[in-house]
This record gives sequence, structure tokens and C-alpha cells, in this order.
Amino acid sequence: MVRRDKVEIFGPLTKIFSNSTAMILDQSLLVGSMQQSILMLSEVADLSYNTTEKVVKRLVSIGLMEYIGKIKNVRFFRFKMDNVYLHEIVQCAHKMQVERLREEVEAE
Repeated sequence: MVRRDKVEIFGPLTKIFSNSTAMILDQSLLVGSMQQSILMLSEVADLSYNTTEKVVKRLVSIGLMEYIGKIKNVRFFRFKMDNVYLHEIVQCAHKMQVERLREEVEAE
């Protein structure tokens, strides 16, 4: 969940699962395989650093993210977009976004 100007914006996975892992996975829709630090992910997902770090470690352990290096004290990770399971999750989330937008347009 990202809060900007007191408006809550949920990604499609967060809308379904409403947990910290879904909030981080929603970022894969936006950044793809671009490198991200834990701090960057925690800020955009509006999660604490510790929670984000735990989620990233879990996603690394199951192969959906990978550690790509360290610059000074900052560790960088990226989503493994070539992972079959993550690829399917992202495709499903994109379809959900398109369907939601289609419904909004039809409602107007």
C-alpha cells in the first residue's frame, strides 16, 4: 500500500492478498528486473525496513528475487523476471490491472 496525499493506492496483488509480500511483489510490476535496495522497496511499499528485509530474504530463498551486489553498505536485489512463477504472477497482475481499467472506463 502506498500512501500519497492521504490516498491509498493498492497494486493488484495487494488488493487480493493484502500482506507485505504482495506489496513487495507489486513492485515487480513497476520496476521489472531493475536493481532495488531494501530501503527503496520499503519506501515505495510503505513498509518498515525490517519487514521489507524479511520479505526480500524470503523471496530470494524461493528464487523470485536475487542478490546482485553491494555498494558501500547498501545491498541491491532484483526481481528474477525470467523465473517462470514470477513471470506468471506478473502476467496475471497485468491482466487484472487491464480488466480494472476497462471496468472503470465502461462505468464512465
